[in-house]
Amino acid sequence: TLLSAVFPGSVCYYDLRAHPGVRGCVALTLDDAPCSRSDERLAMVKEVGEVLREFGAKATFFVCTDYVPVHERALRELLREGHEVANHCPADRSYAEDSEEAFEAALL
Repeated sequence: TLLSAVFPGSVCYYDLRAHPGVRGCVALTLDDAPCSRSDERLAMVKEVGEVLREFGAKATFFVCTDYVPVHERALRELLREGHEVANHCPADRSYAEDSEEAFEAALL
């Protein structure tokens, strides 16, 4: 796949053989999209959108909000195409050491 070719180990899958009762639905989420790449050509948002469009698939993009302004045009296009965009937090880092108030402020 496109993502696993660029980031080996980034693709997780649900084994239908192990869970035969689940059919007809796949939840595709993209974590850290568009990641910390400030260059649109490296972020791959457009390319991922093209692959999703090719297969008629929808996805949820969990974005690092610190990087939304750089990718606003691409994210708006994903929303227009019916994908979801959700808050990952400002940056891809551990918030474990933050106080509850600091974490809440970062999330909101």
